[in-house]
Amino acid sequence: MAKYVVLLTLLRSPEELTAYWNCAAARFATAMYRGAGHARCLNTWIPVDLATHGRCFGLWEAEESAQVQAALVAAGLQDCFAIEIIQVEEAGWFPAGS
Repeated sequence: MAKYVVLLTLLRSPEELTAYWNCAAARFATAMYRGAGHARCLNTWIPVDLATHGRCFGLWEAEESAQVQAALVAAGLQDCFAIEIIQVEEAGWFPAGS
């Protein structure tokens, strides 16, 4: 399985996102954690101040990027975010425990 960093850039105001999120949160959680499209979200990072920093980050695992894209679309995220999917690998630059 490959790993992917997903950059989600906000396309709507934070207020519109909140209204959308109230309706879509359950669908998003299902798509992310059940592995919709054989992709699985390992972790997410959301800025404390989304209005100032309108980007969210996620680390996903899948056989190919199209599976990650399918999971994000199944969750409806393309309605609120521009989606960029970047395949990554761990660099191992630092020894464990440092």
